[in-house]
Amino acid sequence: MKLTSILLLISFYLFSCKNDETQANLIAFGKCSETILTDSLSITQQLIGTWKWTDQFCPCCPNSKPTKADKGVTATFDSNGSYSVTEESATIALGEWEVTKTTNGFFVSFNGQNVSGYLEGYITICGDQLAADQTPVDGCKNLFVKID
Repeated sequence: MKLTSILLLISFYLFSCKNDETQANLIAFGKCSETILTDSLSITQQLIGTWKWTDQFCPCCPNSKPTKADKGVTATFDSNGSYSVTEESATIALGEWEVTKTTNGFFVSFNGQNVSGYLEGYITICGDQLAADQTPVDGCKNLFVKID
């Protein structure tokens, strides 16, 4: 009886654990992003290109878990300082971006019409990943991967 109980507990534990790739992506990004953005020129060079939305995490909600992107969203940053965001091939945001220095480091700011909720918050880049993090003000963190 004791052995059966132990086996049931082990089985329950093994089957209740999930390999949550989304959560792993967000955790790995968080560990990396603190050492990457060091000056406006390197940030600008890393930001230019097209980024595909992959994951979202909204910790402000009870029992929230990271989720995979459920729409085809891309953000494109051009070298001339313009950006666009498309959702399912429809443009939802256009404008200009720039890297500015603040007392807390560097910040990517946006000017334009309908700045997308996907890009709200602090922008950080780590290799081929970009995070737009609005969690400090009860928002969401959106993760992107560079595709071009």
